[in-house]
Amino acid sequence: MKIRILKETRKENLNLMRNKSYMKLLVAVLAVILSSINLNGQVLRPDSTKKKPVILTLEGADQAAFAAIPDSKGYLNDFENIFNRQQRDSLIILFNRYKINADSNQFTIVTINDYEPYKDISEVATAFADTWQLGYKNKNGVMIIFSKAKKQARIQIGEGLQDKLNDASNKYILDNYIIPQFRAGNYCAGTYNAMNVIFQILYGKK
Repeated sequence: MKIRILKETRKENLNLMRNKSYMKLLVAVLAVILSSINLNGQVLRPDSTKKKPVILTLEGADQAAFAAIPDSKGYLNDFENIFNRQQRDSLIILFNRYKINADSNQFTIVTINDYEPYKDISEVATAFADTWQLGYKNKNGVMIIFSKAKKQARIQIGEGLQDKLNDASNKYILDNYIIPQFRAGNYCAGTYNAMNVIFQILYGKK
């Protein structure tokens, strides 16, 4: 008789433990469901509670161009891919004619599609010149920089050459050599003629 009572007691305890386990599981399930419902009674989807990662594509990188100034490629930095091979060669020949490597002055041509986050062509030109240390310590540097897409151009002159190339001469070169040719779509001719005039001012005709 005692054995039978003990067996029934153990069976009741086992059923009670199972019932408690079920209750814990039920509470856990209800907690998960409640946590996924907002105050308006709407079920929150997993992708709506997390911020999607921002992926910078090549197109996005181009739109935010030159936040970090790229390395210089030398005389010609055609980042906008305006000049064909023949035009590039003609510009390089112009540089070599004046033997630019023989003195302390530095010259470069830069084309850019965009200049964000800089506000204008003047600001990005200064960023290029400072990053590349154009003209070395004496700042004897000259940069013709323009954007076909933005329709803006600038002649950037280092402090060391501003006694020969001042604001008045730069405006004259822009108005008479660069802008007319650019408006006609002759970007190489405008750049070539402008740089040639600059060389003539500094070195004389060759």
